[in-house]
Order: sequence, then structure tokens, then C-alpha cells
Amino acid sequence: MLNFDVEIGEHVCGAALELSGLHINGTLEIAPRDVTRVRLSKVAVTAPRKVTAAIYIDEIGTKIPAPAKAEGRVSLEECWVRGGTVGVYLNAVGCVLRRCRVVQAGTFGVRANADFTIEACTIGDCAKSGVGGGGILTRAGVKEVRAANGFNENRVQTDASDKDYSGYNPDCNGCVGRCTCMALPQIDAILRGEGLIKWAAQGQGRWQTIQ
Repeated sequence: MLNFDVEIGEHVCGAALELSGLHINGTLEIAPRDVTRVRLSKVAVTAPRKVTAAIYIDEIGTKIPAPAKAEGRVSLEECWVRGGTVGVYLNAVGCVLRRCRVVQAGTFGVRANADFTIEACTIGDCAKSGVGGGGILTRAGVKEVRAANGFNENRVQTDASDKDYSGYNPDCNGCVGRCTCMALPQIDAILRGEGLIKWAAQGQGRWQTIQ
């Protein structure tokens, strides 16, 4: 347990950065200029609600690849994030969240300025103080990876202004890793090939503001 904020700043350099098996009772900021790959594995972050973000990931590397070639250059695997005004703030291209839980953020669980990917993630229990928010706020796009059996295991909280998607199951058992308690009422839609996140029109879902 680390009872302080952790910052990996711009002067850190190397081919790859990896943090594993840590519990940070504070915030985690990652912003190395000369690192080409970042991996967080089984990292838990518990942050105060008043801070901007529990985890903030800025752009890495001196050269940003095209989005089609960037996926996986930043990965969070089996991480548990609690708190923050935003749970995970992504400002880097090519982030992937696998089997992560992002909960109890003041507004949005994940806020991103670039395309990112989620696989078997739970993002919810956010914006409970009456402030606008929900599961995801993105200015780009979200790719959802399905399991080998075709099921979409992501569960993402709706926000107050978007009535057009329903992937979040509030009755989760709190499992970390492979989650099997997905919302079964959605199975018909899944079998038709539909994702659990159905983005609404501009201003109602993907492009909503926090105001």
C-alpha cells in the first residue's frame, strides 16, 4: 500500500514502463515523454473524490502512431480504480482496458480524448452526488472487444441524458478478472450482433458535456 500520490513524469525514459501488484491510496499520473509502451497490471488506485482523476495517462513517446497501429501501446489489465472526479482520464492514443473495474467517480468513470478499447470491463457506480456523469465520456470512439463466444462482457453505466444504451448491471458481485454475471436480459440483442453500448445522437451520449 502506497499512501501518497505517484507521478511518473516526463523525464522517465526507456522502451517500456510496467507497474504491477500495487495499491495506491492517492492518485497515479503517467506522463513520460520517452517511453513507447506502458502497462499497468493488477494496480488498484483509491483516490479522493475531489481530485481531477484517480489515474491520468498523458500521451507517451515522441512520435504518435496512427490510431490503426497504436492499439495496446498503453494497457490497463485487471486494475481496480475507485474515486476521483474522473476515474481514468485517457489522453493517449491506443489505450486498452482489459478486465478492469472503474467505480465511484464523481462524474465519469472514463474520460478520453482519443480512441480506446475496453474488454470485459465494468464501469459504473459513478455520478451519485447529483452532478452530471456516467460511465464513459469520449471525444473519439470506444471499441468493444467480444469474448471468443461472441458475448460482449463490458458493462457500462448509462448517464442521465442518454436513454439509448443499457450495458451496466448494478447487481454485479464485485468480481475482478473474468466476469460472468452479465445482464442476461440483453442476451437477445447480443445474439443479434448488437453491442451493449448503443451510442445515442450527438449531445445525448458520446458527445455529452458535464454541465
